Amino acid sequence: MKKKDFSLVILFINLSFLVLASCATTTFAQDFKRLKKGMEKGDVAERIGSPKRKDNHNEKEWWYYTVYENREKIERMVVFKENKMIYAGKIAKPPYVKDAAEDDKKTQAQNEELDAEMEKARVEETPMTSGPTGINEDDLDKK
Repeated sequence: MKKKDFSLVILFINLSFLVLASCATTTFAQDFKRLKKGMEKGDVAERIGSPKRKDNHNEKEWWYYTVYENREKIERMVVFKENKMIYAGKIAKPPYVKDAAEDDKKTQAQNEELDAEMEKARVEETPMTSGPTGINEDDLDKK
């Protein structure tokens, strides 16, 4: 390969990297702050770019972003319901996480109440002197 051809290949590779790097979206905090409730997904994506991750929780779509503010990397999210933005800000746990913990506490309390009732019934129980039919087995042998 000639030196001139080699230089062209190197130049082409460098230009390719520059083009690819320019395609990457960097989201800044000031861009994020310009989002308004009610915006559609397409408008949000156009304004701040594609999210790094998407999830669905409770009929809502959650988009996650890495945002830069004063050279600091911050995690943010946008939540949509029926294609409209309803929240943009700090990352929050999906509601079901909180509800699940509360449900666990309620279930635990109910289980403890039931255990106490069962224990009380067991103590009050009198021993059976006859079989399940109410007939004493000794009486059957005498007949």
